[in-house]
Amino acid sequence: FLEHPIDFVPNTILLSDNVCLLQSSYLEYQLLVIDSDYTKCDIVKSGRLPSPAALLVGQNIYCISDDNKLIDANSMTTIFEGILDVKRSEILVNHYLSISANGDFVNVHDQTFAVIASIPTCNQQNINQYDVVCVKSQYHLIARCGSKFSNGDSVIVSNALSCLFLPDFTFITTTGQKMFTLPNDLLPKWTDIVKTDSEESCHFVESGAELLCCDQREGMLTVILPRGNLESIYPRAMLLKSMRLLLDRLD
Repeated sequence: FLEHPIDFVPNTILLSDNVCLLQSSYLEYQLLVIDSDYTKCDIVKSGRLPSPAALLVGQNIYCISDDNKLIDANSMTTIFEGILDVKRSEILVNHYLSISANGDFVNVHDQTFAVIASIPTCNQQNINQYDVVCVKSQYHLIARCGSKFSNGDSVIVSNALSCLFLPDFTFITTTGQKMFTLPNDLLPKWTDIVKTDSEESCHFVESGAELLCCDQREGMLTVILPRGNLESIYPRAMLLKSMRLLLDRLD
């Protein structure tokens, strides 16, 4: 795949579209750009990272230092202070959402860093994790406390088993053998939608089923069952949206 051998053994690989970052255990790195048909790649950057916690945004490399600073690996300058956690959002392609020490979500994209939402300080000690749902350019925090999901003071489900956040829909499986399809543009009504148990929003699944991945073009979800086998589900709302897009394109 490479036209010339790599002189170090990578132990971490990060991908962002056609850009690949290889990291060695000694903080050395090589940045590769892969061609469109994935037949060859070129090394465009190499060097040494300031810390092993690297973040790849396009061809820009950032690192989280031991003292919780976000550092530009190219210029070695501090971009943002107080970063506690970094993850790639499942909702916004190539966007990275970070939690800062003061309880803010920071959107990192194209060298732009902006606080997009703040966690209520009174609830931080009770929450295991926050997820972000983007609705019409507005960011909403979905709080998880064990198996309970809530939006602000409204509890969405109290027996959640797994979840999957997508640009248009959020899917949640529960210990009650149900999977809910929640349209993101109706986020304020999620609690009411869950209570209705309609065919449009509720799908019965095998006990212990957990969401694995989604093919939005086909309108298909894949869940993994406790005994290890996979099952495909076609939620009505997502399937109809997929068909509508195909009809609009005359595909």
